[in-house]
Parts: sequence; structure tokens; C-alpha cells
Amino acid sequence: MPDTHTTAQAAAHSFRREPAPLGKDNLLSSIEAGLEPFVLVLSLWLVAIYFEGELSGAYLILSVIVFSITFPGTSRLNKPWLQLIGSVMLNWVWTAGLLILTGLATAYHREFSQQAIFTWLIAAPLAQLGGH
Repeated sequence: MPDTHTTAQAAAHSFRREPAPLGKDNLLSSIEAGLEPFVLVLSLWLVAIYFEGELSGAYLILSVIVFSITFPGTSRLNKPWLQLIGSVMLNWVWTAGLLILTGLATAYHREFSQQAIFTWLIAAPLAQLGGH
């Protein structure tokens, strides 16, 4: 017959929570979660102001959409540079593709300067890499 005291201890041990990783509850993780969305929105605003001369409502709506899609940002703090570049580019291709398809499906793409959008599509991942 199994020892009930040992079985109870084993059961109690299996329900214990493991300590959370050190990086999950600190200020650096909070900053990292907002870094990419902030950099993408800031780069969009700078491109819009450069090409349009102002930040119109269409760009503000697009910036809310961009922030919503990309928040929280991916943790890339300990990645080597080559992995960081590959990860940012792959993530940006996915995000940009989603934005382009949404813009075409809703005909919202007509609200923007094509030159501004093409510039932003190139500048945004470079800004992300610079932010990291």
C-alpha cells in the first residue's frame, strides 16, 4: 500500500507554481512591449508630415490600426543581430501585407499618397531595427 503522506506531498508539489521568469515583470519588458508599435507609429507620422505637410485624419486612423496590430511588441532583447534582422523583416512582411490587403479591400488606400506609403513600407522596418 502506498504511503499516503508521500503521495500527498507529491500531489501538493505538483500544484506549486513555478516562479515566473525574471524578465516578465520588470520595466524593461514593459518598454519592450511598446517599442515596436511606438516606432512604427512614429515613423508613419514622420513620413506623413514629410510628404503631406501635415498629419491628416487618415494617417491618425492608420496609426491606431498599426498600433493595434503590433501591440504588444515581440521580445527580441537577447537575439543575435542576424536573428533580429530576420525576425523583424518576417514580422514586417506579415504586418505590411495585412495592412495592404485591408487597405485594398476597404478602398482606404486612396486616402494616402502612394509615395508616402511606399516610403513608409521601407522606412518602418529600418526604424524598428534602429529602435532595437
